[in-house]
Amino acid sequence: MRVFKVGFIEVAGVGAFLHNIYTGIENILKQILSSQGIQIPTSDALLVG
Repeated sequence: MRVFKVGFIEVAGVGAFLHNIYTGIENILKQILSSQGIQIPTSDALLVG
């Protein structure tokens, strides 16, 4: 079994890739909800835990 050393650049690249996938899915879901006439809350208060 080969073991690869992963550096900062690779980890940052994977993080950016996952972020783009998440954002893309989020935008697709927003478009679906919008096309169905469902209101989407836009307040930043949803992010406060």
